[in-house]
Amino acid sequence: MTELRVWLPTSFAEAWACKQAFGDSACYVAGSTWLQLRAASGDAVPSEWICVDDIANEDRAPVEADDALQVGLRVTLAEAIRSSAVRRRWPHLHEVCRFVGAPALREQATLIGNLAAQGDLVPYLLVSQASLLTWNEGEMEEKSVSEWLNSRDTAADVLITRLNIPKESERVRYFVRKVGRRAGFQPALVTIAASLEVDDACTVGALRVAVGGGAHWPHRLPKVEALARGERLRPSLLRELHHVIQSEMWTYDDAFATAEYRRVVVANLVTAFVASALEEG
Repeated sequence: MTELRVWLPTSFAEAWACKQAFGDSACYVAGSTWLQLRAASGDAVPSEWICVDDIANEDRAPVEADDALQVGLRVTLAEAIRSSAVRRRWPHLHEVCRFVGAPALREQATLIGNLAAQGDLVPYLLVSQASLLTWNEGEMEEKSVSEWLNSRDTAADVLITRLNIPKESERVRYFVRKVGRRAGFQPALVTIAASLEVDDACTVGALRVAVGGGAHWPHRLPKVEALARGERLRPSLLRELHHVIQSEMWTYDDAFATAEYRRVVVANLVTAFVASALEEG
């Protein structure tokens, strides 16, 4: 068994240099809950852990600034759940944080760590149009979560230093759901998030749909979103959405559920969410 070593850098530059020195055998860690669970399950994990928990002199709680929630390296899921600002202005983020793990795990696991592990938070971050700051080759760079996911070949080399999550608008409807096998701390069969903007005439300004959880690579469904954009809500549109969701969504078979089951579940839930706007309109 390869010996595990933990590195304690004192700056972003030192952490990044350490990652470059060890390459694929190294990873950044904060709460380290994801890696501990993988190691306990017998999965291979990197042998060099670069602990970034104490690099920055940051608050351990999320900070509200300029109509966005700023989430630093040290912010845990539990702190986000306890935050009064998150409960009031990011209620669906508050709900999603409660999806992840058991209470004890949420005290240690960080939001940025969940993002880096492509966990249950990511679909919500995609539809909320969240962005992140990264340290890479000595420079800070801001990009959307979607852009970061699309650069998956190089994403492991950059150090995520902060998440920026726009405030949830009262004019936008949100939907988040973790479809699990039983208890909330078990891995999801699929995690779903969607947001919908509809005017008084029931015309769709924007529909965003994202899927993740389990072994999914989190992804949005651009064909579904394009189909709804500018269209008036009507039963025939709902039928089309149901069909395109199933055809566009990437998923998989495993011992717990088939790919077909996952597609139908997502199509049913998202279509019902959109239909609720039609019923209320």
